[in-house]
Amino acid sequence: MHGSLLKHLKASISGVNVPWLYVGMLFSTFCWHNEDNYLYSINYSHEGAGKQWYGVPGTATSLLEKVSECCTWRAS
Repeated sequence: MHGSLLKHLKASISGVNVPWLYVGMLFSTFCWHNEDNYLYSINYSHEGAGKQWYGVPGTATSLLEKVSECCTWRAS
């Protein structure tokens, strides 16, 4: 973390200065979300096909929520 303010943190903060590992499989998805404290994120695909990423500008979040509420599958 050369040059980063995070190197001055004394506490371990999960997902910020302590890495997480996610495991996925065919047709798996990951929830739409903002990163913790709006920090940047990096991901690496170790095996398999490349990921498909979608980005939504912050100004369109309410529209994305409306679309997801009306157009996605819901468990009953």
